[in-house]
Amino acid sequence: EELQGLTSIAAIDEDGIIGSSVASPTPDTWLKEGDMNSWNMDPLVIDVAFQLGVIWSEKVCGVRSLPTGFRDFRQYQTFPKHGCDVRMKITKRSESSFTSSIEFVHGEELVACLEGYEAIMDESLSSSFRDNDLVMSQTSK
Repeated sequence: EELQGLTSIAAIDEDGIIGSSVASPTPDTWLKEGDMNSWNMDPLVIDVAFQLGVIWSEKVCGVRSLPTGFRDFRQYQTFPKHGCDVRMKITKRSESSFTSSIEFVHGEELVACLEGYEAIMDESLSSSFRDNDLVMSQTSK
């Protein structure tokens, strides 16, 4: 439940997916050790981007996916305290993988971008996921 930050999906098509995420709780909620008061980047919003990749591959390609890596992450400002929109644009696609660029946006402001996000797609990955009611209801639009 702690990683269920996806609040809605605004659009999904062959070219990508756009969703919204809540922000992570404060670090002391998740970390048992350490003395952090705030995150340098928002781990929940980043994870929501990866979740959107799974949703996109299932809805558009008929199979689920898992991330294998990314080329570059750049952050331009502090992640908003109440979450932001996540825009994934597919840049390359095959039967077994896809590559995308991901923008984290608050209003009209670019917060961060993740370039060269790569994921594998395979039918065998379906058993690796527990279905989430929010994801199913948001993607049935």
